[in-house]
Amino acid sequence: MPLATSPPPGVVDSGEESGVLGCYLASEDYTPEDSEGMVVVAGQKLLLLDKSSPNKRPRLEGGEECTGLLDNSAARHKMAIRPRRNHPDPRSRGQEVTEERWLVRDSDTNKEGLVPSRLLQADEEATTVLKQSLKRTVQQIAMEETLAVKQNLMKEIREFKTRKLSSRLLGPTPEDEARAKRTATIRELVETEEEFVKDLQFVMENYYDHMDNTNTPRSVRDHKDLIYNNFKFISEFHQNVLIEGVKYHAEVPTMIGRTFLRLERDFDRHAEYCSNEPLAQEFLENNIPIKEYFE
Repeated sequence: MPLATSPPPGVVDSGEESGVLGCYLASEDYTPEDSEGMVVVAGQKLLLLDKSSPNKRPRLEGGEECTGLLDNSAARHKMAIRPRRNHPDPRSRGQEVTEERWLVRDSDTNKEGLVPSRLLQADEEATTVLKQSLKRTVQQIAMEETLAVKQNLMKEIREFKTRKLSSRLLGPTPEDEARAKRTATIRELVETEEEFVKDLQFVMENYYDHMDNTNTPRSVRDHKDLIYNNFKFISEFHQNVLIEGVKYHAEVPTMIGRTFLRLERDFDRHAEYCSNEPLAQEFLENNIPIKEYFE
């Protein structure tokens, strides 16, 4: 379901980092003396973004301490590109500007800037309408998404019934045959892995688990790691990880390959076991008592 990437003028995007605090009207015209201010006319509708501006206008000259107001991206940009003044700044003569200004946005043009708070009159009715509009928008999106899911599901059901009817009348299509082959291959993969897990469990229960038994000859117990290497890890990997991943994605064949790719490093342990297996065989051949124990 396509959604608008940005809100139209006058509509607030609830996902923005700086939320709207309310709607206000300009009580009179205002022309700022600095680049951070915004020109407004009486009756202009404004959206309040931030009240946390200090009681003193920020100095934008290099080397002076900037206030929290300069966190606004537009203000930072203007500070970066503004050339330094070589003449004395008349505002630096010790006279502080006590006029408090708030960060606002024009509801029609989306332009942002600072406006004296004394010129802003709260528009309670517009604020209420705005909040209700945002609430309705969220509910509408949720309803539309639910409706889209239902429509897609009904479409898939209709397509399935159509394919099923066509299959009965005309025989299986190439797509049906390919789907049947994939299903058979995955079923064989799952069954083969299940049989392999059973064989691993048999070795673990009848041989490996007895290695720590006091009745087992000490010569066998002392060489358990040489004989079995990382067999226990491989057994647990197939029993608890791989078989579960294959079964989980059995209904989605395209995900089976991702399961094996994700577990690529774990399969390296199989190569380690295979490379050490000849050493274990040689050890058993040269130690008759241990060989006879396993036989």
